[in-house]
Amino acid sequence: MLGRPPSDGEAPSAEFCALAEMADCAVLLLDLGGRIRLANSQFGQLMGLSDEAVSRLEHFEDLAEIMGGPASTVQFTQRLAVWWPESRRRGESWKTARIEKTWPVARQIERMGRPVMDVRGEICGWLETYRELPGSEAGNPQVLQAEKMAALGVLVSGVAHELNNPLTSISGYAQVLLARMAGTRIEGELRWIQEEAGRASRIVRNLLFFARQSPPVREPVDLNDVVGRAVSLRQYDLRMRGIALNTRLAPRLPQTLADGHQLLQVILNLIVNAEQALASRRGGRIEISTRPSGADLLRIEISDDGPGVPPDIAARIFDPFFTTKLDGTGTGLGLSLCNEFVQEHGGRVFLAPVNTLPGARFVVELPLLAPPAVAASRIPAPVAPVPMAAPEVVGRRRILVTEDEPVVLNLISDVLTAEGHEVIRTTDGLEALHLLLPEPGSRFSEPANSTDSFDLLICDLKMPHLDGQALFDALMAAQHPACKRLLFITGDTLGKNTFEFLDRHSLPYLAKPFLVEELLSAVNGMLKTNAYEKSKTGLGNPASSVARHRRERKGHR
Repeated sequence: MLGRPPSDGEAPSAEFCALAEMADCAVLLLDLGGRIRLANSQFGQLMGLSDEAVSRLEHFEDLAEIMGGPASTVQFTQRLAVWWPESRRRGESWKTARIEKTWPVARQIERMGRPVMDVRGEICGWLETYRELPGSEAGNPQVLQAEKMAALGVLVSGVAHELNNPLTSISGYAQVLLARMAGTRIEGELRWIQEEAGRASRIVRNLLFFARQSPPVREPVDLNDVVGRAVSLRQYDLRMRGIALNTRLAPRLPQTLADGHQLLQVILNLIVNAEQALASRRGGRIEISTRPSGADLLRIEISDDGPGVPPDIAARIFDPFFTTKLDGTGTGLGLSLCNEFVQEHGGRVFLAPVNTLPGARFVVELPLLAPPAVAASRIPAPVAPVPMAAPEVVGRRRILVTEDEPVVLNLISDVLTAEGHEVIRTTDGLEALHLLLPEPGSRFSEPANSTDSFDLLICDLKMPHLDGQALFDALMAAQHPACKRLLFITGDTLGKNTFEFLDRHSLPYLAKPFLVEELLSAVNGMLKTNAYEKSKTGLGNPASSVARHRRERKGHR
């Protein structure tokens, strides 16, 4: 039994709501007037509606208005609305139908409905269930392409993270050798190694930025920086095709509140669109420019000297799935997604007339939304501690380094040892925790042979057995002053959980791959800060925070 069904005007029972949420299909409950009394979460997922959009539904007819979009979607919801009153008038006890849904992806949906009876046996509403038929998406090229892109994003993210460790070692040891071999005949070759490692590092960070999957957010964004990321991701392919790409970026372009990841996809899609327009011949030219437009707009223009867009299809190029490309070379989603993302930002993207034929010119206009004066970019950026006004550190210091990558561990140890510090190395968070807290679960105290003998802890965030976050939590629970002497290193600064953890506790970190001078600057800054705190209290002060600042991503490599 479901419990007593709701009468007209009565809210569904808690038992009925819980059962609807547990169902493995979409559920919709209506009263006699067509008002929606309940729609479970699966209903929104199947229909392509957000939870907020589902919560706004009041009447069955609202479906067509809220879903909007192409005519096929409106027709779909209209068919639903017509079917229910007709069935109710005919007194049908059960009805099934198959419905084609073509947007945002093609789906075949089985619809089942029946009247809801009250305790007197009279109809008090209508219950419907919707289930996607098995295999309805199997042969859909747009769905297959979307699945491929999602899988590619996961693959790119994993590969980029794995590359960060060897890039850290290559770049770091190239710098170490450069310092030793300055003025010798191999200095030039070493500098090339360092520069190429830096170039690879920027590519990896751009790939991570592109592959990041997270809800849209509005952050202070530098459009020139986003354009630079997009160009670096396409530069190699363009060069191999003989296509020249020129940029004319307005200096001192003001930042705007936007989603940097969506804007990166917009610019990448427009660059790829221009590339494909030039595919019929060897070579060509693409130009990207940015500039303010009036007092409240920012403008991006991407033009090419390809064949241009025929006037008879110009009005359709932003329609979903519309494409003039051969089968297998395009899905017709690129420009449609550009249009969707730009409209979400309150802007517009359009095909503009070109000054010289042939060619095409796409223009993106975005509203200039000034970030609050106190706001800092929420795009994760490497940070380094800033030394407080304190006495210079004299003599060597004792530093614990925990890193599960042996070559990176060797690099950090070699650099710090060369600076005169004593370095204790561990490859496991559990081993580091045992050195700091010999008794698991104990609280920190100052024994005769102090376990708080480390002036600094450098710790990788992601490690087997016990990761950096778990180590920090254990030190916090033990009220160990070492939790304020931690410098984290990580290759996952764009990961949502990673950044939230670091930001929530105001923890300093270095993003892999980092430069040797960045490592030394961060270490020296924290050692000075820790020495200053110890000079005030005699011990590390758990309540004090490490002074730090976030470097501008544009100027930080």
